[in-house]
Order: sequence, then C-alpha cells, then structure tokens
Amino acid sequence: MTTKRALIKELAQRMECTDVAAKKFLNSYIELITEKLSEGEGVSIHYFGKLVPHYQTERPGRNLRTGEECKIRARTSVKFKASEILIQKLNTGK
Repeated sequence: MTTKRALIKELAQRMECTDVAAKKFLNSYIELITEKLSEGEGVSIHYFGKLVPHYQTERPGRNLRTGEECKIRARTSVKFKASEILIQKLNTGK
C-alpha cells in the first residue's frame, strides 16, 4: 500500500515542484473532499470515481466476546464507486 509520504514524493516529481508544495496541495485536496462529504455532498472525480456519504441507521448488534446485545449507533460512512474507465484500466493493465 502506498503511504501519504510516498504519494507526496511522487506528486512532487510529476508536478516538478517541491515536496512542501506537493504536501500542501495534497492536504488541501483531502481537506476539501472531507468538507464536502461532511456537508452531505458527494464528490465526483472524472475518470476515477465517486465518493458519496452513506448514512447508516442505528441497528441492533452483539458483543462478539460476551454475546451481549447492544445497539450500534447511527453514523455516516463513505462509499466509493469506481468509474468504468478506472475499472477498465485496472483490468487491462494500462
């Protein structure tokens, strides 16, 4: 798995800029996507896919160690749907 640090290094090389500038760009990009998702908006990145907030309601659960029943709180998670182009590239190796 590629780390954030490795992404920053590669991004700096591809953009022909400093690691500091690449880090600032990547952090801003992540922050912007996080803000949009927390506002309930989806984010669509052409040729990559869609990130959409997914609302999960409260539901019954069970503590696996004790078997005791409990409630799992309502929460928001994120769903990712890859674009057809990304899926094709992954499957053709191009």
